[in-house]
Amino acid sequence: MARRRRKEAGRGERNSAESLVLHLTRDLLRLAGLDLGVRVVPEKGPLNFRVYLWGPDLELLQCSEGLPWEALGFLLKQMASRSLERSVNITLEATEDDPRKVELHQLALRMAEKVMRTGQPVELEPMPAWERREIHITLQDHPHVFTQSVGKEPRRRVRILPRQAKNAGSNEDMEKRPRRRRRRKR
Repeated sequence: MARRRRKEAGRGERNSAESLVLHLTRDLLRLAGLDLGVRVVPEKGPLNFRVYLWGPDLELLQCSEGLPWEALGFLLKQMASRSLERSVNITLEATEDDPRKVELHQLALRMAEKVMRTGQPVELEPMPAWERREIHITLQDHPHVFTQSVGKEPRRRVRILPRQAKNAGSNEDMEKRPRRRRRRKR
């Protein structure tokens, strides 16, 4: 029981540290007048984080032989370590786009391959609307699969199906099936 509490306390500390790093990064970038997206991803080990930055002002941080980039990393490490009173390791990473969008794009393509290979539909885990939208956009022009959202919020998820299944529910098939009788509500 005590071991579980320590583990949960460690997770809580890590989540608060992650939140602190995110807010410090956003505040520093805002004060510098830089228009950049930020995502903080925890890494293995205690208080290790990778901070992804992307956006139109990214090249301003990477100019002058990378000095502003290194200075930002140094400031973030110092501020986070002082706030938490523990050593925090922060690695800055530049990307062209939000890394979560890239992950979703790769997930969509991997699952489309699986659907094509097996011929069976695949249902993804429940996800927020913007993430489902990314999956739909990624696969909207795919020649062999199509997507649909199923379920109710907050458990709504994306289902990826083979394209031939899209035509399986056409009107011609409906005419061949016996009609179900609906019961009247009393």
